[in-house]
Amino acid sequence: MDKKISVKINYTDKEYSDELKKIKQGISPLIKICKQHGTVIRIGINHGSLSGRIVSRYGDTPKGMVDRLWNTFIF
Repeated sequence: MDKKISVKINYTDKEYSDELKKIKQGISPLIKICKQHGTVIRIGINHGSLSGRIVSRYGDTPKGMVDRLWNTFIF
């Protein structure tokens, strides 16, 4: 589940980590191709696109935005 929701869902640390692994597995091939071709990727994050996973842990806060960037795109 990666959609913003109004009902609070509590992720265990393991579930949260597993979700991050899925995201990284999905984006890693794109990053590899971009590195091979010297292509720059612009990353933009806003409150409206925070997932239910982020919102359940941090609420709709700047800390959630930082977590989204850091844990998804910084390897």
